[in-house]
Amino acid sequence: MNEIGISLPETSFDPFPGVLRIIERHFSLWEFVGEQEHRMAKSGRHVERAIESGRMRFQMHAPFSDLNPASIEPRLQRNSIRYLCRELKLASDAGIGLATIHPGTVSPMSSYHREKAVAASIKGLKAISRITSDYGITLTVENMPRGSWAIMHTAEEARRVCGETGLGLCFDIGHAHLSGQTQEFFGLSDLFINVHVHDNDRSRDQHLTVGDGGADFKGLVRALKGYRGNIIIEARSIESAIESRDGLRKMVFS
Repeated sequence: MNEIGISLPETSFDPFPGVLRIIERHFSLWEFVGEQEHRMAKSGRHVERAIESGRMRFQMHAPFSDLNPASIEPRLQRNSIRYLCRELKLASDAGIGLATIHPGTVSPMSSYHREKAVAASIKGLKAISRITSDYGITLTVENMPRGSWAIMHTAEEARRVCGETGLGLCFDIGHAHLSGQTQEFFGLSDLFINVHVHDNDRSRDQHLTVGDGGADFKGLVRALKGYRGNIIIEARSIESAIESRDGLRKMVFS
């Protein structure tokens, strides 16, 4: 069975060692969001020690707040690319082998010409991939929930971005459910390198426990046959993550 890990984005404001102590009691894989108290400058040495001890494995969700690799302003795009590449290098140096990145967003100005934002996203992701190619870290780009700001909220656009950048897909079933694109994304399972699991009632991106919303998890289990990557439960609490993990395991073995 694929390894099931955890992500607790809201804990990014809490000291890394304390969160790690809680998580390692229940999970051996943590995809942390590299922001605030968990940015690599603060978390790197703790990650390295935990990996060396053999008690934990890590993936990083690259930072995304106030960053936009899809910016249509070249200077701002370059700044985002530079910052992301620096964090990815630090992650690689700490022993992390996989990172998830966002494709960027459609800004208010680029919403008048959405294609420019999508093209900028592809250009920015290509640059990040090229710069980090010798870091020894695999990059995967995540599909987004629906919204006028969102790039890759449809399977068609995700296929295009992944195809033109050469990056694999971090499939987020909660985002696909919000976008009404779940079955379409299942059709891209050959592109999956990482999978994010959480639920919602399609009103917003709630990060609910598996089964508390309406996402098609039985369909996900079928779509993941032959998938060899990890499954990351994105949750708002450790209790919710444990319940989601146990629920997924029951679906796999039922």
